[in-house]
Amino acid sequence: MSLLGRLADNRDPQSLASRLRRERFRRVLELLRAAGPRPRVLDVGGTWPYWRQMLAEMELPIRLTLLNLSAAHVDGGGGLEIESVAGDARRMPQFDDRSFDLVFSNSVIEHVGGDVDQQTMADEVRRVGRAYYVQTPHLHFPIEAHYLFPFWQYLPLAARGWLASQRSWGWMPRATDSRDGRVQAASIRLLDARRMRALFPDSQLVRERLGPLTKSLIAIRRAD
Repeated sequence: MSLLGRLADNRDPQSLASRLRRERFRRVLELLRAAGPRPRVLDVGGTWPYWRQMLAEMELPIRLTLLNLSAAHVDGGGGLEIESVAGDARRMPQFDDRSFDLVFSNSVIEHVGGDVDQQTMADEVRRVGRAYYVQTPHLHFPIEAHYLFPFWQYLPLAARGWLASQRSWGWMPRATDSRDGRVQAASIRLLDARRMRALFPDSQLVRERLGPLTKSLIAIRRAD
């Protein structure tokens, strides 16, 4: 694995990605503790091992709902009361207004589609959660978060499509051809601070920094 890959490897507890994720979770724990006993949490696009790992030593019981395009097998324990449901982050009619103490989403909103899709996801997160925490990689960080390729996001789409068809990059599998590579690359729409503020106007925008650079953006709203 390349140096960039090792730095971004979530499986390595000493990697940059793992350290940043633990720091993020400290903020999440503050929101959970403020919500009272056994808070109800909706994770949009997440997985249960993440919560098992993060809550393993916290002794903080939560009721967790995982929302993904398809439901998955889950394994509770470690303070987790957990269910997995199928749904769309952009339309969540199965959930009432403010039905969750916290809505959590990590690196999902950049994948849901164009401006309208991102807006509808943001509106739904704000609707169903008393508090929310939405993280996304920063558009202008020099190393693109998915391909782990310097300044990938600034390359012409045709160039990204061709490169994606030549080999796998970062976390992204090799595309079958240049056309498939263009579709793959275009499906990731990174956000900047201005866009995040527009999507989540009632939030505090936190910049996750690596030295002087903003690596990711986190929109946080605390419960009333």
